[in-house]
Amino acid sequence: MAIEAVFRGLCPNCGGDIESSRLVSGLPCKKCLPRKNLKTEVIREGYLRRLKIIEEKVEEIDHMFLKVINSRMWGLQRLWARRFFNNESFAMIAPTGSGKTTMQIILALYAAAREGRKSLILVPTSLLANQVYGKTVSIRDKLGLSNVKVVAYHSLMTEKGKREALENVGEASIIITTPASLMKKPELRQPISIAFVDDVDSFLRRSKSVEIVLRMLGVTEEDEEQVNTIQELESEARKLAPENPDEARQSLDEAHRLRVSLQERVKGLVVVSGATQTARRTKSVRMLNTLYGFSVGGKTEMGRNIEDFYIRPNGETIEEVVARIVEKAGGGGLIYVPMDKGADYVKKLAEFLKGRGLKVEAYLGSRKKVFNEFVEGLLDALIGIASYRSPLTRGIDLPERVRYAVFAGVPKFRLRISVEDFQPSRWLILLNEIKDAVYERYSEEFDKVLGGLIKIRTASRETLEAVREALRSGKELSG
Repeated sequence: MAIEAVFRGLCPNCGGDIESSRLVSGLPCKKCLPRKNLKTEVIREGYLRRLKIIEEKVEEIDHMFLKVINSRMWGLQRLWARRFFNNESFAMIAPTGSGKTTMQIILALYAAAREGRKSLILVPTSLLANQVYGKTVSIRDKLGLSNVKVVAYHSLMTEKGKREALENVGEASIIITTPASLMKKPELRQPISIAFVDDVDSFLRRSKSVEIVLRMLGVTEEDEEQVNTIQELESEARKLAPENPDEARQSLDEAHRLRVSLQERVKGLVVVSGATQTARRTKSVRMLNTLYGFSVGGKTEMGRNIEDFYIRPNGETIEEVVARIVEKAGGGGLIYVPMDKGADYVKKLAEFLKGRGLKVEAYLGSRKKVFNEFVEGLLDALIGIASYRSPLTRGIDLPERVRYAVFAGVPKFRLRISVEDFQPSRWLILLNEIKDAVYERYSEEFDKVLGGLIKIRTASRETLEAVREALRSGKELSG
């Protein structure tokens, strides 16, 4: 008889002890599920029970999609729904036209009708607010949720419509408006459970609108003061790290303790959306990150299950190598040109490949006709720039068509550096790139410069401006 191992604290449901046979079968422990037949046994509590409830709600949302747009959710929308029902604040980052607004509307309607939660849908313009209101009412009626009251307020409304909106906003389950209206009309600032923010970049540019939304979610001035304390501790830890790692660790531990207690106390959800996120690390961004535990800003990069090959041209030009690859690989290719070569080289490469009899086109902007020709197989490949802003990297979701990608030169970012326009973060990137080449010979100087940059990278704007002025004038700073 085989001896079965028991693993302490590894039950995926309750965190208790569990036998190896159950782990192999993907089951929880005997306390959570006495019998091994999941179809007949019900898990009444614990992590798996919560997952089951979340999946049931996701299926409800899926059926709402089917009823409204005659199509089920796609993979990313299902992920958004799971995160929403797991009470996570998060960012919806996907290309325009991928269903972000529809998702927000349906989630807001579900939260109002099934859970009695009040939502704010914040959009950047009055025109968009009007469109979203019309779409929300249409979806509400299709779903038979006439009990959900929706109120919009924006500058395109008549004076009578504005007055009625302000009179009814307290009873509304969903408020649709703009940051400008929120700042002008205090009556709109009702307590809410969920904030859906469309176009996060424009929202974050107005720190006052961020503060108003946080107040509507129940965040107090004391909470904001604790956020400032956390950020000061983290900043202190970064400064201490090079010379006093133990003290830095103590500061980080205290910051973590305060962050956890704050996030447990602060209620509500923030769901932001955008095609890309380019928000700087401003005070508003750091505030949202500390309060709700997610980051807004930067670009999204993901790894995929692909094979990578590097070809060094042997007596051939890059154009000839690319032509040979496309001739051999056939249709379904995306060809990327380095950013520093620019749009002119994209056009030049396209003409070269056409001269070799290949069916290709430059894709520097959203050209529907060209894109459809690629989808239909009339073109073998599209050529664009290797940038996360490029239309050839944003919004192409064609796994059934795209088979390979060719980089006509090493993809790279262009980093502009000058002493007069001193930016510590850019110099840190440069040092990281040249370290292997210079460190052995200039280790002492390298470490000295690196340490100085690390110390001042979190300096205030005024301090950095003083450094730039000193560099321009050749003066020496003290302090």
